[in-house]
Order: sequence, then structure tokens, then C-alpha cells
Amino acid sequence: MTLRIAVLVNLAPRKQGSLEDWLVALAREARARGHGVDVFGREPILPQVAGALRESGAGWAPLDDLTRSPLVGIRRLRRYDVLHLNLFAARSREALLAYAAWPARVVFVDHHSGFRGGPGLPGRLKRWVLNRVTMPRVSRLLGVSEYVRRRGEETLGLPRERTATVYNGVDLRRFAYRPPGGSRGARAGVLAVAHLIPDKGIEHLLGAAALLGRDGPVVTVVGDGPDEPRLRAMATELGARVRFAGLRDDVHGLLAESALFVHPAVWEEAFGLTIAEAMACGCPVVASRVGGIPELVEDGVSGLLVPPGDPVALAQAIRRLLDDPALAVRCAEAARARVEERFGLDRCVAEHVTWCERAAAR
Repeated sequence: MTLRIAVLVNLAPRKQGSLEDWLVALAREARARGHGVDVFGREPILPQVAGALRESGAGWAPLDDLTRSPLVGIRRLRRYDVLHLNLFAARSREALLAYAAWPARVVFVDHHSGFRGGPGLPGRLKRWVLNRVTMPRVSRLLGVSEYVRRRGEETLGLPRERTATVYNGVDLRRFAYRPPGGSRGARAGVLAVAHLIPDKGIEHLLGAAALLGRDGPVVTVVGDGPDEPRLRAMATELGARVRFAGLRDDVHGLLAESALFVHPAVWEEAFGLTIAEAMACGCPVVASRVGGIPELVEDGVSGLLVPPGDPVALAQAIRRLLDDPALAVRCAEAARARVEERFGLDRCVAEHVTWCERAAAR
């Protein structure tokens, strides 16, 4: 059976990251099985990503082409067999267009972090009504962690047989394993990669850096976002040893040179893709015990978990791994093995295409 698949993604692929890798790999896997794929995403798109999509046989179009005129967008989406939604809320404008584009089947991939349900009885009643109207159009909800899948069952009212867990995947060739030691060490510093919004908890990492003192490791923060000016001012005020590196395409290289990776999120993180990247590279991880993160990192085995929003606990965990090279090596080896077993890109895209095929066959 040859399918026409539309991948809708609430992402501007403006860098060479794991989500961009996933888009291209998904298109290649679908083409290898004889399916056609068109990607609808945000602009701008990095020329290298656009070229890789073309080489994979996938089309590219801005999401605005669908939302500018809803009726035109619905008619366009109806031409596909399967609509594969990513990084949208379940009642976003784009999701509603997909639900309206019958008879195309809808596969909804839930990546959403920091979910907040409607408070009280009125909020729950409104959610129940919306679920009754929209969720019959969802053939399958794929959660990027078991935490997200269970949340989808509860908040969207979906039965267990219409949900599944498909973990995010990282390219194990690009994020190659490099054990702690050699260029890694206290002077190699600590790395954090995040969209700079308060929910990512970078301010608590700055607090931890200040507690580690002037002889502590340099903290490099990769990423951009609306919270950057406040974080820069806070780093200066605290006297923390912090370097803001902006948006980067060479995260795999930075991970290979860093002593530790820290992910201090304070919201309910759906997965933590940058954590999986660090684990693949053999960069020991300190992360918050929240959301889906404990499904990646086994505390004390493949990394260290700390309570969210606790700079003291962050500083203690960082110091513990820096002062115990044997523990760092054990965590790195276990982390790479865990990524190979559960979070490889090839396995991830194969499962996504298979679920598209199952949705079309229902």
C-alpha cells in the first residue's frame, strides 16, 4: 500500500539539530517503503535541511499555506492518507484543520512539555466536551515518553489501545560515543542546551555555578530565546562563570569536549532530547527529576537526577561527578548503552512510519 503522508511540524528547522535529523530520516524511511511525504513547517528553514528533504523526495511548504485560508488548507490536507502532527497542542489551529480534513487519518505525536489542565469543574467539563468532538478523529496518539502517553489517556480521554509510546531518537553516528577522560575534565566545563525560557530552569544552573565558586567549571549555555537578557544580567550579578554561546549547529562537538551536561528543567519535560544527545556522546548527565526525564536517566546508573528548581542540589551533583571520575565513566557507559537500546534515530523513524501505515489500514 502506497501512502501520501503529510508531516505537520510546529518547528522552524533553522539549525542542524536532532529534530531536523528526525524530519529528514522520517522522509527517507517513508520513501524506502514506497510512500510519499510532504512536510509543512515554520520558516525559516536551513538550506542544508531543505536540500536534505529534497534529496529524500519530500516536499516542503510553510504552515502558513494551510492556515492562511482554513477552507483551502482543509481541502489540501484531504488529499493525504495520513496527517502526522508534531509539536502542536491538541486543540491548536493546525490540529483542528487536520481533524476537519476527513477522510485523512490523523496520527498525533504528543511532545508537549509543561502541560496544565483546566482548573476545577468548569475546566474539566470544557475538556470533556472538546475531547468528545475532536478525539474521534485521532487514529493514534504517540507519546514521546510513557509519562506523556499516560497523560494523553487521562487528559484527552483516549483508550489505551489508541495510544502508544515512541521515544524520540538521536543519530548515533553524529552523536558518537566518547568516554569521559582525555579532553574531558574539570577545565572542560559544563554544558547546557536549551530554548531560553523560564521553564528550562537555566537560572537555577546559574545559581549552582555561583555556588561552585570561582574555581568551579565554566558553564556554557547554548541556545537563544526571550529569557536570554534576564539570564545574562543574572549571571553578571551572581559573578558566575557562564558563557552564552547562542544557537549552534555543532552541539555534538561541544558535548564531546564537555565534562558534564546539565538539564535543569522545572516544568514537566515530555522527553528531553538534548539529554539523549548527551547520553549518546558519553557526556555524564545531571538533570531534573520531572516529567519524562526519569525514563531516560536512571538515577545513579546512567546519570544523576535532582529535584527541579534546586541550585544547591544541582551544585552538589555537578561536584560529585567532577570529583568522582569512576562514577562519571560508569554513568557514561550505561547512558550510551541505554540510548542504543531505546533512543536510536533509526528505530524511532521506523516506528513512526509503521504507525502511519497502521492508521491508514484501520
